[in-house]
Amino acid sequence: MSSLYGLLSILSIFVLPVWLILHYRSRNIELRYGVPAAELQRLREMEGRVESLDHRLLNLEQILDEQRPAWRETL
Repeated sequence: MSSLYGLLSILSIFVLPVWLILHYRSRNIELRYGVPAAELQRLREMEGRVESLDHRLLNLEQILDEQRPAWRETL
């Protein structure tokens, strides 16, 4: 029985405060941005993909401008 109290005291001293801090930090992010933290992370990943695709598109346009300068007029 005393080992159970020891385990509970260790959990309440070390685990519970960390869990509470992490829980309310993610809750604060949700309230601040109006979206859940997981959705916010997904949006950041998609933003990175969009920037990458934009960079690739600019490179392709640059190659076309060098090889076929009038390609924009045919669109």
